Amino acid sequence: MSNHTRKTVKIYSETYKHLEQLSKETGKPILHIVSTIVNTFIANDFVKDLDLEAKTKPINYRELLTNSLQEQKKELANMMKERTNTVIGFIKTLDKKVENTRRDIIFKVDPDDDTISHPLEFHYDFVIKNLILLLQSCQLNQDAFVEKLSTLISRDEYEFFIRSYNAVMSKRIN
Repeated sequence: MSNHTRKTVKIYSETYKHLEQLSKETGKPILHIVSTIVNTFIANDFVKDLDLEAKTKPINYRELLTNSLQEQKKELANMMKERTNTVIGFIKTLDKKVENTRRDIIFKVDPDDDTISHPLEFHYDFVIKNLILLLQSCQLNQDAFVEKLSTLISRDEYEFFIRSYNAVMSKRIN
């Protein structure tokens, strides 16, 4: 910045107050601040968009930051819920597999062990025997019943029924 001749420029008193404040905060004279503003306008082609009547709206950085942080908080909460549900599902599946394996091991080590029999085992036998008699009295055999059942209930329920039926008939828990 050269120190040639200085000329007087008329500005609004409110603008001059802002220039004084900037001068105090930066420790630079008002002349340097005005020069920096003009050079910035020229360097960034703001001259084309210069509208002297337009009022600039101040940017509320605190509000922008708060909104950004709240959005990030929501995204993190949703991500944590999703990951937590994934972990819970994994643990449930793992528990089922471990329990089935444990039961298989106990049965294979000692098939006569009473600790693996269900307390209602004899009741199940009784119910199954009576259901088979009921089916036979209605002129239905077991195969027709199982085939009809597959059309009435969902696939998962049907598979669970078959596994459960086979486990009860073989006196195995799994």
